Amino acid sequence: MSREAKDVILASIRRGLKRFEKGRGESPAPPPTWNAGSLKHSYDEDSLTREFVEEVIKVKGHAEVTDSGEEILSFALGLFEEYGTNSCAMADGDFLESLSLAEHLESKGIGVVRPGSGDSVVADAGIGITEADYAISDSGTLVLLTNENNPRSFSLLPPVHLAIVKRSAIVHNIYDVMEELNSSVVKYEHPDQFPSCITFITGPSRTADIELNLTLGVHGPKALYVLVYGDKG
Repeated sequence: MSREAKDVILASIRRGLKRFEKGRGESPAPPPTWNAGSLKHSYDEDSLTREFVEEVIKVKGHAEVTDSGEEILSFALGLFEEYGTNSCAMADGDFLESLSLAEHLESKGIGVVRPGSGDSVVADAGIGITEADYAISDSGTLVLLTNENNPRSFSLLPPVHLAIVKRSAIVHNIYDVMEELNSSVVKYEHPDQFPSCITFITGPSRTADIELNLTLGVHGPKALYVLVYGDKG
């Protein structure tokens, strides 16, 4: 390194040190604030649903809208026939319970694994059935809050994932999800009630090798089906 180059570097360091010394006695500037509400967009439910379904399809998932529990049962039974399996792992939840989906499947001879079973039992199930807590329309992403009634293994270990999401749970983007989560924290009365993790699912599991050859289902379900449920009114 030449003498001239060294002089330039040392002069730059000296200038930086002077600026640092000058500002030491001053109060630090407040950190920038993020207001999720300022980024939130207003969309009607029909637009959110339409965009969400389109985005799920774009990421190699299957999505459709239904307005009856009978259609959900019929669709689920079709999946068991298509994939040649007679077992599923189904999460607990008020919404899924209101559909009596587990009882209907068991009446058709389908074995239903419930929360509390070991991971090896869940992995042997042919289909994982969960309820999505939120859905993001601009990316076709499902958001699942993990707790004892909704283990994350149910959406990750079975080779096929069937997710049911209410139309009212669809938001436009991730900022809206964060705002919803922030506002829902107050409902938890004890830290043990907090979700142990939040899972974001965008399409089937996909893995690419060094040559960018894409393979589905290596580290999770190879197929994702989403039923959007709820009145259109």
